[in-house]
Amino acid sequence: MNMKTSFKRALALIMLLAVVMSFTGVDNICSDVNAAGKTYTLTKKKKGSKKVVKNKYGSDYIADFYTRDSIPSDVSSNLGSYNSLKFSVSVKVRGISKKGLKIIAYAMDSKYGSWKEVESGVIKKGKTYKLTLDINSYSSIGRLGIRIASPKKKCKGAKLKYTINYAKIVANGGGSSSSSSSSSSSASSTPNTELKYEMTGKTKDVAFADTPVGKHGALHLANVDGYKAPVIVDANGNKVNLRGASTHGMHWNEMTPYVNKAAFQSLRDEWGVNMVRLVNYVTQGGYTQGSKSKLDKATQNGVSYAKELGMYAIVDWHVHDSGTADPWSNIDDAKAFFKKYATMYKDYDNVIFEICNEPVNVKWYKDGKKDLYAYAKTITKIIRDCGSKAIVVCGTNTWSQDVDEVIGHEIKDDNVMYTVHFYAATHKDSLRSKVTKAYNAGIPIFVTEFGTCDASGAGGYDFDSADTWINLLDKYGIPYCNWSLCNKNEAASMLKSSCSKTNGGWTGSDLTRSGTWLVNTYRAHEEKEK
Repeated sequence: MNMKTSFKRALALIMLLAVVMSFTGVDNICSDVNAAGKTYTLTKKKKGSKKVVKNKYGSDYIADFYTRDSIPSDVSSNLGSYNSLKFSVSVKVRGISKKGLKIIAYAMDSKYGSWKEVESGVIKKGKTYKLTLDINSYSSIGRLGIRIASPKKKCKGAKLKYTINYAKIVANGGGSSSSSSSSSSSASSTPNTELKYEMTGKTKDVAFADTPVGKHGALHLANVDGYKAPVIVDANGNKVNLRGASTHGMHWNEMTPYVNKAAFQSLRDEWGVNMVRLVNYVTQGGYTQGSKSKLDKATQNGVSYAKELGMYAIVDWHVHDSGTADPWSNIDDAKAFFKKYATMYKDYDNVIFEICNEPVNVKWYKDGKKDLYAYAKTITKIIRDCGSKAIVVCGTNTWSQDVDEVIGHEIKDDNVMYTVHFYAATHKDSLRSKVTKAYNAGIPIFVTEFGTCDASGAGGYDFDSADTWINLLDKYGIPYCNWSLCNKNEAASMLKSSCSKTNGGWTGSDLTRSGTWLVNTYRAHEEKEK
């Protein structure tokens, strides 16, 4: 058999292999039993071949082993019940003709809309590469696989010989195992991700005087005994604890429907939410890129619904895109936006202004001219000149993480706060230490966005870290708002992708694990306040 024929057969085996997956309980719920231990010799297809696939490096994959539609249905339908879910592969490189190749493990959900990958460094002969990809946010799987990528065009025509030691899905806790020991393990390891409160999907007839705004009215900052930094209080000087739910980008068709009175009322009545965050993306097809009218309508409707329900509302100027996340890039639009809404809502008790979501590539203070300090000072002055006394929240540098850099360069305004954003599986002690440093220096902090998962919004959960964060924020009197109210198929979403309800009426079966954690956490806080 010649090399060409051998290669064709090997590639056919890899590309078309109907991989048999075996269910083996909680620890290793799926494993590739056909590919493991086999050695493959691969040569990249010639340019122009129908098999060529472009990748993020701008060149071609030379191989693609994958398992498609091969996860047993009893596993696929229960993936969301596991505490930890990972795709794990081990590959030994036995021969390689050119330098510069990398191994990529990848996964897609069943809708082929959520792609994740993890890659090795440049591979070498004789080495074994183990890759693990967190797929905890997936409720079902469409494709898992290993790809060999060429980051440089000089790798065209490379030959590679490798062995797949294993390719498997590894799970921890929960799942569909009938073992009583795994069931008890799941219950004890996730005490805050099993719903503790009844959710009927029904709203309540609440008198305005008994709503959050009805009880507290307009908010402001003040020094309160027991706290080292100013905290939010009401007209009577009583501390107010704000617990929020953030919309996703309101200009996207899939997200707009969640901005309605019934949805907000469900959050108020059954979730323990007293504040909504209305997200106006600046770029990414947002306010400055064709969606101004749509976002204006959503913002105004959102504030109106919140006002009727006695809830607080954050009007968010969502600077986000990494290429234009310096707020000075759209300063004229920001000035016009906040002049309009500060004038419109100057007499509203429930509005808070967030003037810059997650800036990057700009320091908080450099020279007081084109830095975040100067931007915040400029926009805050516009808001005050319009007659608004509302709380203003300023984004801090590095995706609103470097709040400690505000120390010594605060805006001279008694009603200004500074933003911290965290995602519990990514941001831990290092960021918490920044928060503590700023708080101890008297900086008033507002967490206008947080998630229970990693910073991508799509990775694994860390509910222990999320609990640690909430305990810290409560200790310091810092308000917080969770991302996000939608059914997008990612870990950060409050609702499962299978939930089509947008007008409230949600019950426990509609919630993601993050949504369940949120209801448990917020409702527990609400009960303490009664």
